[in-house]
Amino acid sequence: MGLWSKLTGKDKQEDFSHLQGGSSGDDKKKKDDYSHLSGDNKGKGSKSEQEYRPVYRPPGESSGAPPSYDMPPPGPPPPEHHFAPPSQLPPSFDYAGGSSSAPGYHDYPVPMGPPPGYMVYNVEIPPPAVPSRSKKYSQGLNASEDDAEAGHQYCRDNPVSRPAYFPPESLDRIARGEVGLFMPAHFVGHLTPESNRRFEIHTHKDTQDATLLSGLPLYSALAHFPRDKAYKTIYYEVKINKLHDDSSLAIGFANVPTPPMRLPGWHRGGLAVHSDDGNRYINDPYGGKEFTRPFEEGETIGLGVRFRMGMGQAFLTRNGREVGSWMIDEPRDWEDTQRLNGDGNVNGLMGDNDLYAAIGVFGKVEFEVEFGYNEWQDSTIQH
Repeated sequence: MGLWSKLTGKDKQEDFSHLQGGSSGDDKKKKDDYSHLSGDNKGKGSKSEQEYRPVYRPPGESSGAPPSYDMPPPGPPPPEHHFAPPSQLPPSFDYAGGSSSAPGYHDYPVPMGPPPGYMVYNVEIPPPAVPSRSKKYSQGLNASEDDAEAGHQYCRDNPVSRPAYFPPESLDRIARGEVGLFMPAHFVGHLTPESNRRFEIHTHKDTQDATLLSGLPLYSALAHFPRDKAYKTIYYEVKINKLHDDSSLAIGFANVPTPPMRLPGWHRGGLAVHSDDGNRYINDPYGGKEFTRPFEEGETIGLGVRFRMGMGQAFLTRNGREVGSWMIDEPRDWEDTQRLNGDGNVNGLMGDNDLYAAIGVFGKVEFEVEFGYNEWQDSTIQH
């Protein structure tokens, strides 16, 4: 019997005459007979159908199937294990998750003081400096607010000059220190040339704030900017013969034009150190920043600026010995930058403009100015 006969109980040699021109009534009756699907035949089937049904036997009676294939395995079921999480950290672990008693472990105390300087290619570089605050008022002499406003107005009316071209003969004079020294129109005092590089100045007790300027710059931006050479240094000195009470002397540098009725360092494009308080000033019409002790009679004070590519450092000497320096573009305190015309702007002081010697006076002073110190020309920026 074929597969079709196994499923229907009929022989595959069936009469297919109904496919050749209709079917008789008996054939239609057979075709429409669905009695084998009625409930009376439910659960019945041919012998061939029953041979494909799985047969289950009670435990212990062999079925011919592989062992444990149609019956549960012998013995009780395996036990079920449930483990609770540990109630505390594993031994030798601290709360941060690291071992506190591992081999070679040591507890070190918290380091004291600020961190050391950074090491870059075996060269120690100090940590960044904390911005220092300018004083609201000088601990020495202070000018009036009206005088300060007059200086601000002068700067608004007279913008800074651009770098000038100087012929070779003028550059030779600058190199020799033959730069001259000139008084403002309102200056009350006397200026006597002692040589091409040396000048003697006397002022009176009623001398108001005034700034004397060199006739040629000590630094020419077009000629001296350190391109081929790694550095450029400018420097001059002032010897204080007499410094009366309620008087002041300022040694500095400035772009031009600068307010002639004010001291250097108080306005744009100027830096200076003042004798009455020892403070240093950069575009600071207020109290400056603490730097050194006040100047004294008989001292020789020198001021210089060292330039490198994109860097500028001012330094001060007393009796031929350097006593302090500061980077011109040092970090500035945020509050200082908000002050009117007192933000410490360093434009024109970083080698980008001409710099003239600027000596400020107030009251009765006697001093000498000397230019052309070649021994300082090869000094470079110190860290």
